[in-house]
Amino acid sequence: MAPHLGPKRAENGREAGAQEASPGPTYYLDSEAGDDSLGGTSPQTAWKSLARAQAASLVPGASVLFKRGGDWTGQLTLASSGSPGEPILIGAYGRGELPRLHGGGCLDLQGSYLVVQALHTDACTWAGISISGHHNVVRDSASTGNVAGIYVRPGATSNQILGNQLRDNNRMSVLTPEPGGDSGAWGVLLRGDDTEVAYNVVRGSDSFSYDFARDGAAFEIYGARNNRIHHNRAYDNNMFSELGHARSAGNVFAYNVVVSNLERGGFLTTRGAASSYGPVLATELYNNSVLLGGELSEGIVCHAGCGPEILRMRNNVIQAVRKVGYADAPFDEGFGLYHGGRVQFALGPGSQVLPPGFAHPGSADLHLEVSSPGIDAGDQDASDASRDIDGNVVPADGTGDGRAVVDVGAYELVPGSGDAGPGSPPEPEPEPEPDTGSERRRSIGRTDTFGIGEALDGLRRLGQRPLG
Repeated sequence: MAPHLGPKRAENGREAGAQEASPGPTYYLDSEAGDDSLGGTSPQTAWKSLARAQAASLVPGASVLFKRGGDWTGQLTLASSGSPGEPILIGAYGRGELPRLHGGGCLDLQGSYLVVQALHTDACTWAGISISGHHNVVRDSASTGNVAGIYVRPGATSNQILGNQLRDNNRMSVLTPEPGGDSGAWGVLLRGDDTEVAYNVVRGSDSFSYDFARDGAAFEIYGARNNRIHHNRAYDNNMFSELGHARSAGNVFAYNVVVSNLERGGFLTTRGAASSYGPVLATELYNNSVLLGGELSEGIVCHAGCGPEILRMRNNVIQAVRKVGYADAPFDEGFGLYHGGRVQFALGPGSQVLPPGFAHPGSADLHLEVSSPGIDAGDQDASDASRDIDGNVVPADGTGDGRAVVDVGAYELVPGSGDAGPGSPPEPEPEPEPDTGSERRRSIGRTDTFGIGEALDGLRRLGQRPLG
């Protein structure tokens, strides 16, 4: 079955699915009825080919729109740049399935202040979408059947990957019987800095490997710094995230939901200085909910010299069959809720080894019931997130004692509901207030650091659309 976008949240009072043009010129592409000899400035005079679109001189505020239901083979490289108030939009028009780019380099963003929305990149040469510039946004799109669904290159900075569906990106970049070289099957490969990766759904990044039996990750970090991976949902990926390269540092994972029934499913692997791929410094995990049902599943692995400078964890729920986690030295841990296999790391203050009390055990729904030991049991100062993964306000008084305390995990119990229950997808986080608390308190909220502001207000959300 073809994947579907959504459900998505509406923003700024506009109905999900609304789309407005940027203020500059708009060019249209139609893979069936288009003609490159025409002007391209209306659906009736649409161009046909990627080559014609790439030859266009795109100024700040311009739009290039692909007809829904269309299909293009090859690569579109965008070297032009928008500006903070006038990004260049690459999007869709019409009704029906998302426009599909496949079978070549697909989409290469070399410029800056570019917005990609409502496109489907499939079975591309390597990555569905590659990002080299800064202040680019990839939103409400889909990428399937690639080595990497989205690739943020070294040197790229301050980009956003929001509300996408990344499915079955399960091809290997290197797969050889010779030891030590296998890699690939990534939903998102992050090698740039200061990327916000939020509200995405990632499925099926899992592939055979000669070196590791299975390989792949929803979010792979290699030589990347200060990225914020929050409010994502990940299902049946080999790993949620693996971090490597000594340049990697300061990456934050918060309010993510991770569910896998794969035999070797894992949550996160990082390493210290004794690894040839380390040390990876200052990885931080806050309020993640993890359920791994595979016989050989492991939650966290921190090896080759783990320590408080390597890993910090607060308010996480992890249930795994083989091991909840392993660390070869104590790290900065607290207020966790762990269950299942062995817990091979030192517990910090407030942490418990107890059944988490999922409201719907045996399902992929990781909301906590009212009697869960994780309700109102978190560290208030762990992060400044104001919404859980359902969009509920954080913190809330889940126990009814008159005190609003953050819950453990990605879901905050809604007072009076019995259990949190499926809610609406999260609204965008507001601008964080200046941090006057602990120096360890980390901002994970979504902020408009790009200065794009109102220019994108009408380009935010798309409803459920078949990809085909």
